[in-house]
Amino acid sequence: MSMDPEIDRKQKREHYEKYEKLAREFEGYDLPSYVPATKERIEGALASGDEHLNTIPLGAWDRAAQIHYATGVERFMLAMPGERTEPCPTCGHPRKVMDPPKELWRNFHHATKDGRRAFYSLSDRVCLLKHVARYWIAGATPPE
Repeated sequence: MSMDPEIDRKQKREHYEKYEKLAREFEGYDLPSYVPATKERIEGALASGDEHLNTIPLGAWDRAAQIHYATGVERFMLAMPGERTEPCPTCGHPRKVMDPPKELWRNFHHATKDGRRAFYSLSDRVCLLKHVARYWIAGATPPE
């Protein structure tokens, strides 16, 4: 965040435009279904002044945005409080079972100048999900 409110406003607008454009490109994949929080939790965070949704643990955003191909035992991971768990087949401790990879993350790439494809970074995927949570699910007013 800069000391200049005009620069802050411009940066927020550019960030909004970047992720709105990206969200529109991939909206056929039901983006809200990837968001790791309920509408009520998102609205509560925004109402409390948490415009960046940082009160929702980063680990939850990271897991929702990961490209993972885990199968079998690798699909079991530590759970956040309140998440549904199942006993791990190896150790028997309660663990969250990761969902199979969603189709979006397999296709979530862009063409490079040399014609290859490059996957968006994890931070880009998290920003996209937070954008969808803030503006599409909770209906926040876009920056001017």
